[in-house]
Amino acid sequence: MAADVRRDRQAGNSEASLSFLDVIACAFGAIVLLVLILPVGETSGPEPGVDLGAYGNLLLLLDERRAAAAALEEQLAADRRQAAALDDLVSARKTASNALRDLVAQTQAETRAVQGRTQAVREARAEAAAAARALQESRLTEYAGIPVDSEYVAIVVDTSGSMRTLWPEVVREIDSVLSIYPAIRGFQILSASGGYLWKPGGWIEDTPGNRNFAKTRLPFWNAYSASNPEPGILTAVRDLYRPDIKMAIFVFGDDYQGTDYDNFLGAVQAGVDHHASPEGELRIHAFGFRSESPPQRAKYATLMRELTRRHGGAFLALSG
Repeated sequence: MAADVRRDRQAGNSEASLSFLDVIACAFGAIVLLVLILPVGETSGPEPGVDLGAYGNLLLLLDERRAAAAALEEQLAADRRQAAALDDLVSARKTASNALRDLVAQTQAETRAVQGRTQAVREARAEAAAAARALQESRLTEYAGIPVDSEYVAIVVDTSGSMRTLWPEVVREIDSVLSIYPAIRGFQILSASGGYLWKPGGWIEDTPGNRNFAKTRLPFWNAYSASNPEPGILTAVRDLYRPDIKMAIFVFGDDYQGTDYDNFLGAVQAGVDHHASPEGELRIHAFGFRSESPPQRAKYATLMRELTRRHGGAFLALSG
C-alpha cells in the first residue's frame, strides 16, 4: 500500500516537472521572437518616458528631409550639367569670336594693302601725266612742221568716193595724228559735211578706250560728203570751240571741188572771228592725200596752204 502511494507521488511529480519545462520553453521562445521582431539600436524603440507620437513625427520629418536632400542633389546635378553645357557654349562662342577677330584683322590688313596699291597706282598715273605734260612741253612743240600745243583735236575728213578708195590709209593717218597728242583733253571726228562719227555736238573724252572705239568704228563709217571741207570746219568751230581752250582742226582731203577760194577762206574766217579766238588758240592744219586728178589735188593743196597759214597751222602733203 505504501508502495503504491510512493509510485503515485513519483508520477505526479513527473507530470508537474514536465509542465514547468513547457512553460519555460514557451517563455524563452517568446523572448527570442521579441528579439527578432523588435529593431536593434536607436530604432529599437523609444526610451521610457518618450512620446511615441512625437517620435513618429520625427521619423516622418527625417524621411521628408532625406527626400528633399535627394531632390536637391538631383537639381544640383542638373545645374552642373547645364553649367557644363554653358561652359562649352561660351568656349565655342569665344572660339568663333577669336576667328571673327582674326578675319576682321585680316580684312583690315587687306584693305590697307589695297589702299596702298590704289595710292601707288594714283601716284603712278599722276607721274605719268606729269611726264606726258613735260614731254609735250619740252619736246613735242612741233611735228613735221605742225605745232602740237593744242588741248583738243577735231579731224574733218573728206568721205567722198575718191577718199573711200584710200580709206585704210586715212584711218592710219587719223590714228597717227592722235598719237602725236599723248595728253589732250578731248577729240572729235567729223565728215567734210559736218556729220559726227560719235557723240554729236561734243568732245569725246581722250582715253585709250575711247581712242580704240573710234579707231574700230572708223573703217565702217558710212558718212558721205562732197570734196569741200567748209561745212565740216564751220561745224567744228561752232559746236566745239570755246575761247578758254586751245583747239586744233585737221582737214583730211585729196581734192577740192569748189571754185571760189575767197568765199571759202572768208566763210571760215568769219566763223572763227565770231568766237573771237585769240591768236594761236585755234589752229587749222591740213593733210593732202594722193589723187587721181592732179589738177584737183593742186587746187586742194593751194587752198589748204593759205587756210593753214592764216590760222597758225601747217599743210602736209602725203607722198603717193
